[in-house]
Amino acid sequence: MSSISGHLERAGRPSSLISALILLFLLMVKGTYAAEFGRLPSGAEYIIERRGGPGVVAIQVWVKVGSRAEDEGLAGITHFIEHLIFKGTESLGANELASKIESMGGAVNAFTSYDNTVYHVVIPKDAFEEGFKILAESVLNPAFPEEEVEKERKVILEEIKMGEDDPQRRLYKELFLLSYEGHPYGKPIIGFEETLIRTKREHIVEYFRRHYRPSNMVFVIVGDVDEENAKALIASSFHDKLDGPGDQGSCPLPKRRGREKVIHMDIKESYMAISYPIPPILHEDLPFLQIASSILGEGESSRLKEELRNRKGLVTDIWSSLFAQKEGGLFVVYATFHGTDYKAVRQAIEAVIRKTAEGRIERWELRKAKNRLNASLAYEAETVQGRARQIGYFYSLTGRRDFLEWYVKRAHTATERDVKTVLERYLRRGSGDLVVLLPPTQNARAFGLENGLKIVMNKNGAGSFSFAMGFPGGLKEEDQGENGVFNLLSRMFLRGTKRSSSRQIAK
Repeated sequence: MSSISGHLERAGRPSSLISALILLFLLMVKGTYAAEFGRLPSGAEYIIERRGGPGVVAIQVWVKVGSRAEDEGLAGITHFIEHLIFKGTESLGANELASKIESMGGAVNAFTSYDNTVYHVVIPKDAFEEGFKILAESVLNPAFPEEEVEKERKVILEEIKMGEDDPQRRLYKELFLLSYEGHPYGKPIIGFEETLIRTKREHIVEYFRRHYRPSNMVFVIVGDVDEENAKALIASSFHDKLDGPGDQGSCPLPKRRGREKVIHMDIKESYMAISYPIPPILHEDLPFLQIASSILGEGESSRLKEELRNRKGLVTDIWSSLFAQKEGGLFVVYATFHGTDYKAVRQAIEAVIRKTAEGRIERWELRKAKNRLNASLAYEAETVQGRARQIGYFYSLTGRRDFLEWYVKRAHTATERDVKTVLERYLRRGSGDLVVLLPPTQNARAFGLENGLKIVMNKNGAGSFSFAMGFPGGLKEEDQGENGVFNLLSRMFLRGTKRSSSRQIAK
């Protein structure tokens, strides 16, 4: 998950806290980044931070386009392109980039998020120039060979199937589908099986041309490099690249909250997540929400773990994190537990939140939360790749060179009242969306009729019954020019049939 907590939560390593805090202090004294920022005439940006000592260099290309930019009918195309970028150019064969980087003692990888796609290399400093040219060539001039498109399509389709059987990935997917219903953040980054099958090479080429333009790219270089040489390499990569128009725009966030979704899976214990809507990453309340998350659910002495796991034994584990993005984010509480009484777990979680918002927060809790923030940032900055990721992540999302400095300073001003205020403002009782994965029920059975209809029935002894019917449909099944047809169809179901009018159905 692209989250502030996930990005900063690296404090569990057996490093010295004192040395980590000293490192953070030195970074802050020198400025948010001891780095040089620049913009080329093409619109591409670069951030170069020279660090002596390790003998290696991190090179990262942050493309400011993620799954957020996709049309519904091509969900997953951004991640698809990430798979294909290293599959050859006019001058490099498929997989040649990886083999060359590895032969020089380096490593290469990539990842896709909602707002970014990132290609990154760590390489010995003596191979920096050659490694940079290979990475830039791959990212800027991919060939997208047809045979590689088909190979990677199969790989991704298999990933989708595996994700459906992984409870943590399934929980994450379902939570975002529910919490961001109707918003691009709700789509799985990996896409859907039907949209991946539908995506052709021409779609990939057009999407790449539209979004992989210079003004959408930030080159981040951290390590033992000559800054002038690095700038010259970046400039030469874009000498024939023209920028294009376009902005992803914004999309209204969903208004409905407080919904529940229960899913039965073949699992041994239950998984649960509650999401509460929070503001975009640049909002002044985010640093206070970070402190609140730390107090509630980060670390062994956090309130949720102490109360629900250690004292009551309701859960086997519980934690919280922030999902912060350009548009509205989420404050998420995750839990695993035995049994199926998720309502009791939810009530206990909300009781701890209410007690924290209304009762006393100890000074040591505030101090611990602030120290965890310091340490996690410093631990990540210990490596050149961690530091490059830190710089690229925050700058690509905010566009502010001073964002990290501002964030840390504001978090350190957080008082007991500030934490209580944001808890009361954003984590109101019943306002969170909930997704829970439960083990299969013992009384359910599935069977089919001669006409092909599939039925799942569960007898639970209640004095009432309910039923639902489902069939393939929705936005993912609509062709261009037919957007909204399934919504219209659903509205017509109770408007009358050949045998009964809408009035007769209502009666």
